[in-house]
Amino acid sequence: MSIRELAKLTGTSPTAVSLILNNRPHRYAPATVERVREAAEKNHYVPSIYAQTMRTKRFNNVFVIKGARPGESTFNQIVETSFHRELSAQGFRMGLAFVEDEAFADPQFLVRVRRNWQCDGFVFAYNFPGPERLRQHVASDPFPCVWFNQKFRFDAVHPDNAGGASALTRAMIEAGHRDIAFVGPGPKAGGEPPHFSAEDREAAYRAAMEAARLKPRVIAPSAAGPVDLRSELGGLLDQKKGPTGWIFYHAGQAKCFVSAALERGCQIPRDFSVGTFGISAEAWDSGFRITYAIEYFDRMGESLAKMLVAKILDPDRKIPTVKVPMDLRKGCETIAPPRRGA
Repeated sequence: MSIRELAKLTGTSPTAVSLILNNRPHRYAPATVERVREAAEKNHYVPSIYAQTMRTKRFNNVFVIKGARPGESTFNQIVETSFHRELSAQGFRMGLAFVEDEAFADPQFLVRVRRNWQCDGFVFAYNFPGPERLRQHVASDPFPCVWFNQKFRFDAVHPDNAGGASALTRAMIEAGHRDIAFVGPGPKAGGEPPHFSAEDREAAYRAAMEAARLKPRVIAPSAAGPVDLRSELGGLLDQKKGPTGWIFYHAGQAKCFVSAALERGCQIPRDFSVGTFGISAEAWDSGFRITYAIEYFDRMGESLAKMLVAKILDPDRKIPTVKVPMDLRKGCETIAPPRRGA
């Protein structure tokens, strides 16, 4: 059955049938939408992908590109689900590919990928700015692409790391803490530079401390693995005069600290207040609910999809980067007034 025959059968126009069956039914009454969809299902109607491509000059496919090395990319299930949901609502499909950095040495790599994969746009998901040759490709090619969790001026989406760090620091100050430590991300495998979020979180922590006329105390751990990190943080706890409040760059560090504190007979938050960043699955999965500044990966995924579709519709458009706000999730209140003075 053709689209014209389906339109005649349902008493609508071919345009209406096309929009309804391509997930864009907003202009039509619910009864019309239901009638068209029921008729299409009953008559086993399948839209012609080739006809759509010829008409729109698009394949309605996008790909998320991730680095092939361990730890090089992050695009978790929360981001992926919300990204896919928003794309589907706008009639697009998603693919995922892992690409070796060396592939970008070929100046025609992205050109071939777009043709062979029948691709309309890319999301680049790297924990660092991405391979330099990839950035060169993007700078010289107007092909639609956006960046996940990168701090570029345009065409990117990332969380408001500074806002989250400010909220955590102010919460501890308002609780009465005067000696608050910020624990940085620690060493990275392979010698990669820290993610921009490390600098943003530390800078916001420092600004909040200085605004309250308090002295910042930044700790850069030398250990990366959880066992060594727990031992290193435990050594800091053994000091007679140490911070009463602790802010950790990521939840794994915070859980190491809690473990070391409990081993020494400490109670949290009676003896120490603790805060971190992430999502509940990271901050609460040890059975201890650590207060955290939430990264709204669902909102980031939705914003990323909307931005990419807008770029596909207008490839020359530069879209200001979206900074998704962060707020505090307090769990069982691991931030409380200090038991002892700073």
